[in-house]
Amino acid sequence: MTVGAGHVDETRAGLPFIAPEALGSADFTADHNVRYAYVAGSMYKAVASEDMVVRMGRAGLLSYFGAGGLSPDRIVAAIDRFRRELGDGPYGLNLLASLENPAKEKEQVDLLLQHRVRRVEAASFLRPTPSLVRYRLSGLRVGRDGAVVIPNRVMAKVSRPEVAECFLRPAPRVLVDALVDAGRITPEEAALADRVPLADDLVAEADSGGHTDQRQLVILLPEIIRQRDRVARDVPAAARIRVGAAGASVFRRRRRPRSCWARTSS
Repeated sequence: MTVGAGHVDETRAGLPFIAPEALGSADFTADHNVRYAYVAGSMYKAVASEDMVVRMGRAGLLSYFGAGGLSPDRIVAAIDRFRRELGDGPYGLNLLASLENPAKEKEQVDLLLQHRVRRVEAASFLRPTPSLVRYRLSGLRVGRDGAVVIPNRVMAKVSRPEVAECFLRPAPRVLVDALVDAGRITPEEAALADRVPLADDLVAEADSGGHTDQRQLVILLPEIIRQRDRVARDVPAAARIRVGAAGASVFRRRRRPRSCWARTSS
């Protein structure tokens, strides 16, 4: 049995031992510069705490700080600690949708961009919003190899295929144009928007204590994966998006072995 060079050994029972590094998406670990294809998700009001993020980051693992419901000063203090103790190590913050109060969501994104937070876990979004699109597109540029460089990573929690589709596709042009007109993104960033899906990773969030449709994971996860593959037929960049599930999630990528990553918490 071959799982990955240097990751398989024989146990005393004669069965193969598979190291954690061999599980999941190699693209995920490379993109996020982590040891394992595994994530500790954010939980409201710092239940997913500063200490957890720091300890995970020091171990070479990715986790998201539960910034929802906290004051801007508290969030900034947490970011300062992460930067001080982790440097360029892996960490991210929660970004909660606020459809009833767009100004609050804008304030969150202003803070994230001001402090150069490069990863967010987007939660409770039913559709793309101007602030989410602004976060994703800010800093887009073309690299020396002609590929689009995307500084800001988005991991989106979804529980419905139609919401997943929004994240699998580029940002709606009407929102992109409005952001340019308002001076929130540059024309150069807007010109690259059609080449960039709204997310890098999707979390299929099944029945839990979070914002879900209370569907079983065994149904929801394959449905989201099929949705990704359908969208990829006319949006090739969507094929690169990994799909997983909240609560020891498994992330899969199209036509690639070892393409999973796991996530805990909702």
